[in-house]
Amino acid sequence: MPRLAIAQLRPTKGDYGANLQKIGGVLAQIAKLDPPADLVVFPETATSGYFVEGGVRDVAVTAGTLFRDLTVEHEAAGAPPVDVAIGFYEVFQNHFYNSCLYASLGNAARTRGTRSRARSPRSRGPSS
Repeated sequence: MPRLAIAQLRPTKGDYGANLQKIGGVLAQIAKLDPPADLVVFPETATSGYFVEGGVRDVAVTAGTLFRDLTVEHEAAGAPPVDVAIGFYEVFQNHFYNSCLYASLGNAARTRGTRSRARSPRSRGPSS
C-alpha cells in the first residue's frame, strides 16, 4: 500500500523562491520518516500563495522550471526518491493556468504530467 504524506504549509504570497525553500523544508522532514513516504501532496498554488490577484504573470512558471527547481530542493534535502503532486500557476504557450504537477524526484526523476485549468491573470478567485 502506498504511503502518502500531505504537506500543509503557508506560502508567502508572490515569493516563488521563499516558497521553494519551504517546500524543500517539507522534503527534508519527509527524508526523516521511517518508512519513507511514496507520495507527497502539496496544496494548490504552493509556489505562490493563492490570491496573487494581478500578479499571476509574475509568479507563473513552466512545468519544466518547477520540476528543475523541485529537483534541486529534493537533492539539497537529502530525501529518498519520492513522487510529488504540487499546485502552481503555470505559463504555457503564453497562457496562464492553475495547474498541478505530478513528478518523480530522485533516482528516476521525471515529470509524469500536469493537469491544468484555464485562469485569467486578472481574476481574483478560484478558476472554474
